[in-house]
Amino acid sequence: MFGIPEYEVTHTDDHGDQLNVYASVRLSPKPCCPPDKLVLNGGKVVLIRDVSVGGKLVGVNVRRQRYLCRKCGRTVYQPLPQVSETHNMTARMVERIEKQSATRTFASVADELGISEASVRQIFGEHVDRRLNALEIKTPHRMGLDEVYVGRKCRALITNLSESTIVNLLADRSPSTVGNYFARLPDRADVEIVAMDFWESYREAVHTYLPNARVVVDRFHVMALCIAAVESVRKKVRASTPRSRLFTLVGDRKLLLSNRETLTVTENVALTEMLRNHPTLADAHVTKELFRSILLAGSAEEGAERYDEWKRLIPQCVEGAFSELVQKCDDWKTEFLAYIETGVTNAYTESLNNAVRILTRIGRGYSFEVMRAKLLLSHSMQKQAPRRFVRSLASSPSCPNDSAENRSEILGTDIARLSIGSSPQNWVDEWTSEIREGDRVVSDFQE
Repeated sequence: MFGIPEYEVTHTDDHGDQLNVYASVRLSPKPCCPPDKLVLNGGKVVLIRDVSVGGKLVGVNVRRQRYLCRKCGRTVYQPLPQVSETHNMTARMVERIEKQSATRTFASVADELGISEASVRQIFGEHVDRRLNALEIKTPHRMGLDEVYVGRKCRALITNLSESTIVNLLADRSPSTVGNYFARLPDRADVEIVAMDFWESYREAVHTYLPNARVVVDRFHVMALCIAAVESVRKKVRASTPRSRLFTLVGDRKLLLSNRETLTVTENVALTEMLRNHPTLADAHVTKELFRSILLAGSAEEGAERYDEWKRLIPQCVEGAFSELVQKCDDWKTEFLAYIETGVTNAYTESLNNAVRILTRIGRGYSFEVMRAKLLLSHSMQKQAPRRFVRSLASSPSCPNDSAENRSEILGTDIARLSIGSSPQNWVDEWTSEIREGDRVVSDFQE
């Protein structure tokens, strides 16, 4: 067969999207008695499925000779090297099914290879039994905790943040399930940091069963509450603004929610004018930017001082919008400020959450066991770089758009060096002076 020297291809027949290959085995059978006692005794043709070639389904008809031993009376067949012992497929096709079914649906793999979905499920099940029994997942030093819906139920997802791999997917996220898992975790004293969202059950389980672990609240969830507060103020201002004045709120969502330093010069000018026309939005935006400056503190102590000062400076008109953020940060103050010293986020776990949702959506109807197996097999090891054909570096022309003058300039204000005690109006004035520095923007804005 193709690429397997133990077989000799006699001829092939091409029938549309199907390729029939006829081959014979070059190897002799393993004799039970002296080889000279074996005589020819008929044979049979075995259909072996192989991987597709050029999009065509390949079936190999192998002529397998049978021999009779004149001494003991037994019959033996020629061996079938590189063929699965349990399936009429080549070993490389079984390997292809095992690899593809870990990340794709069984139906799509079966359709591509021209076999039944039941066969794909069976091969994947056998593969899972072997791999999971041999899989040794070490206890991470930096652990990520999150939840994800699988099979109409919320499950606890545990990851290794240092190596960006999955550790386990539990049946649910109840305190007893998470606690029992932590209690049986080998080397649980080695866990140093656990990143999570605002979920009290996770925090209690960590404090109870992981004695040396430090809980860190993920920055994304903290900033999500801050962004939600600004959004609530923005919607109220827009709803109360007369239609004739709505032009002053053009692009308000992007301008208010984006980080100040990521805006272009023109966007900074538009934001400054909008904040001058709507003082409530200025209060909300400055409160958000000041909150971001807390996360840029040099130490947890400095962050705590900035946080207390930030709470004191929240304007009364937006105090209700930021009440949930204040309450969460007060309840989780130690864990919230731990990010400043550790810099650990739960970004990988959140990204894996998206992968789980996609897999759940395209593999609708899969059991929790199948979903868990797919995740463990496809995300339990660090990703290898995909194979690519590398063009000779000598013939690779340099990209003209990669020059220094074509790179975008970072504009805006560095919030780390702004005074946390400044009023919203002072902030607007400072931003305006920076934007208009050198009169390079005023003309564009007036036009």
